[in-house]
Amino acid sequence: YTFVAYTIINIGQQLIASGYTMEIERYDTLLSNGTITNLDALMVYVSNSGMIYNQLFTCVAYVVTGIGVLMTPTIADSIVSAGGAGAMTKMKSAAGKMASSAKTAILAAKTGGASVAASAAAGSASGRVQRAMKKGK
Repeated sequence: YTFVAYTIINIGQQLIASGYTMEIERYDTLLSNGTITNLDALMVYVSNSGMIYNQLFTCVAYVVTGIGVLMTPTIADSIVSAGGAGAMTKMKSAAGKMASSAKTAILAAKTGGASVAASAAAGSASGRVQRAMKKGK
């Protein structure tokens, strides 16, 4: 995950830096050494919500970077196809098999093994074959 997160943060940092660069360039067209170069352009800029659009790219870059960092595990698993999802599924099925075998062992201990053998014979294919052979005799 480290490499993927580092790459996402690096790309986000480039987006944020370019947003600030665009903001500085826009201010430079309106101001020169702290003085207003064109008052009419400044009035149009302020009255047409120029301040919102000036910082919108930077804010969107922050949001996109944050979402990208939160999606790091998903992105890493899609890049490396042998990701943790397959391993987790295998561990989950192995734990399920262990739990079912533990239930079978407890049932065998309680009933002396008779009910487990009967249920195994009733549910398995060999148990059905044995019943069919007994009926045929």
